[in-house]
Amino acid sequence: MLGPYYFGLWGFITMVIEYLKYSTLGIQHSLNVELSTIEKEEEKNKDVISKLIGNSLISTLILSSILTIPAVIIYYNGFGFGAKYNLEQYIFLIVAFIIFNNVSLIYINIYRSYINLPRIIFSELIFGILPFVTIFFFKGENLLLALLFAMLFARVISIAMFAIKFPFPFSLSFNFDLAKKLIYVGFGLLIYNVSYTLVFLSARTIVSIFYNVEEMGYFTLAFTITSATLMGLNAITFVVYPKILYKLRDGQDNEEAISTVLKYSKIYSTVVSLIILFVIMIAPLVFIFIEEYSPIATALNFLLLAQAIYSYSYIYASMSFARKKQYEVAKFSLILLAIIFCIYLVLGYLQIEYKYIALVIILYVTIYSVWQMKFGNFLLDNMQTYTQALQQLFPLKVLIPFIVIFFCNMVDKPIYSGIAFILFISLNFKEIRFTIYELVHMLRKN
Repeated sequence: MLGPYYFGLWGFITMVIEYLKYSTLGIQHSLNVELSTIEKEEEKNKDVISKLIGNSLISTLILSSILTIPAVIIYYNGFGFGAKYNLEQYIFLIVAFIIFNNVSLIYINIYRSYINLPRIIFSELIFGILPFVTIFFFKGENLLLALLFAMLFARVISIAMFAIKFPFPFSLSFNFDLAKKLIYVGFGLLIYNVSYTLVFLSARTIVSIFYNVEEMGYFTLAFTITSATLMGLNAITFVVYPKILYKLRDGQDNEEAISTVLKYSKIYSTVVSLIILFVIMIAPLVFIFIEEYSPIATALNFLLLAQAIYSYSYIYASMSFARKKQYEVAKFSLILLAIIFCIYLVLGYLQIEYKYIALVIILYVTIYSVWQMKFGNFLLDNMQTYTQALQQLFPLKVLIPFIVIFFCNMVDKPIYSGIAFILFISLNFKEIRFTIYELVHMLRKN
């Protein structure tokens, strides 16, 4: 197992991996949107789909392979503050993983758009199981290397499985104009995804620079738990996302789109809030067994709360993509991110306790969610002020439990945050009952 120090090293490695995943410039996102919003059964579209798939694979391979150049430079010359994390020791394994991972993501998005799930499920199971097995056989630095090898091997297996008897016709050819179009569409989607992910990544970057390796380990664990909390729900969202994009695409009746947005927003945000608040409630019990990590409690609760707030605008963001308005979203997100990053820098430079960096993330997702709701309503010809958008984001029955969490953690009493779970159920019983009914109905329908 990894203690705080080696978890700090692993946190830095995974942070570098997250940055390098963006080397494809958003091609996988572009391919997903294109395949999700096109009529696949029409004969005239089959040649278009074939070229989209072929160009996406080749473009991804070319862009990812370019990373070998900086890898050689880092290996021989080191990497600034990365020296305390021994980055040069792992860089070639990291780049090899990125190349195979990016190609694998193209295949995953192809199968996803066709709602062909068995191979995706197998791919993700292998990717989860192989690294997990290594923790029983390795320790310390050897475990870090074993984890990287396991992740790389899992992606090699995935690509082989996806490619054998590939069920969709495609032409493995390269067309510069089509590749440029894929990058143009994908880059806007990437900027949005990066801007949201970067608010977490840049926080980890600041912690890695200004704080010691052990503190990086604490913050990494808080981030890891936050990500793992919604893993199951993300798997479901992964499947239904193309359907949502199709229902919200440009040209759909706005009244129907409004109904879709409100329905799925209520379902998604209710489920996310219940999961998040439940995890916050049981977290103190978990820290009884891993007491050395108990200092992350407040930072963890702030990160979880940020995820809950973000869920209320998720469907509105999906509509922006479906209607090809990703660049408008991206521009606002980047401006906001730049401001937030400056705050990070000040907190890091002054060595302010890292829980306040997590608190700044709440500020980001709140401002972003209010703007996204206002912009989403604008796209639906439903004009809204920022005050109305804020009230939509935080109705009183949602605001009260969230304030309880915020207050308990600000006064360093995170153990009492679990009260928010009971409050949320009491105040949102109608929404919970509606969500259960709709989810049961969806399962029966499918």
